[in-house]
Amino acid sequence: MQRFRHWIFGPARSTRVQFFRYFWVGGISTVVDFAVFVFCVRVLGIHYLVAQFFAYCVGFVTNYILSILWVFQKTNQFVREITAVFIITMFGLLWTELLLYLFIDTFLLGEVKAKVIATIIVLFWNFGARRLIVYRNPVQA
Repeated sequence: MQRFRHWIFGPARSTRVQFFRYFWVGGISTVVDFAVFVFCVRVLGIHYLVAQFFAYCVGFVTNYILSILWVFQKTNQFVREITAVFIITMFGLLWTELLLYLFIDTFLLGEVKAKVIATIIVLFWNFGARRLIVYRNPVQA
């Protein structure tokens, strides 16, 4: 059991451990994102593209906080880091909005089914871009 302790505790230095942790952080953020999305669409009657914007923003904040606490080691360049994460997130939002439009209005999928598919696709963009652009040279603890 001690052998697998680094998967959960301590700094995540390897890409495998980071992806494992990012998967769980992403899961939590996705639950938050989906809850806001479904609430906005089904309860408040907001258009799915507007609802997605709000849901993605709440999910982003959740993901960012959990990622800096558990997944990625902090950098010494906070302004650069938050700017890069924001830009990556905006591209992720753009991809998600485009995919939702494509799946819902072109392929006539339901909102939730379309969101599941779009979320899986954008997960790889978000992790890869953060890992390669923002956290490529982490500060050693």
